[in-house]
Amino acid sequence: MSPTVVSPMPDAVRQILGPLGALFPSQHVEAWKPAHAEAMACRDLDEAVANCLAFYTLIHGANQRWADAIDSGATSFSWSAAEQFAAAYRWWHQGATLLEQAIAESERRGFEVEHAQEFRDAIREVSLLPLDVDRVKSSIAALKNGKGIPFEQAMDELQDHLHD
Repeated sequence: MSPTVVSPMPDAVRQILGPLGALFPSQHVEAWKPAHAEAMACRDLDEAVANCLAFYTLIHGANQRWADAIDSGATSFSWSAAEQFAAAYRWWHQGATLLEQAIAESERRGFEVEHAQEFRDAIREVSLLPLDVDRVKSSIAALKNGKGIPFEQAMDELQDHLHD
């Protein structure tokens, strides 16, 4: 004999049944579960965003310290180190992009995700970085060979066009 599935019933009916009412699930108890599950998922998302931002802070801070050491002459530039930082940023950006989609979905459902704007700012900042080191090398080589224009000139021309 297979077990019978018992449907939830109103608490008033469960009270009328007395101790037997405990054998039946309450509609009231069941009603909160989906909302609770969504809230807990949003809380988990808050934690994931905080962890992802912590990784970004670690990568960005290490990169900034390396750049400062190069600027001060304490160390010399290395393409190998540049590639390691680019790879770390690419790794971070790949996961962050997926997490950004989860944030958008959570916000569509009416939840506020902690640090969402700070997270989006970090994604935007990383997306603007030149993370293709081979392409950067090629650009520098082309510039040294008289092809292309220096960065400062390019920026000046872009700003001139913005004001037209």
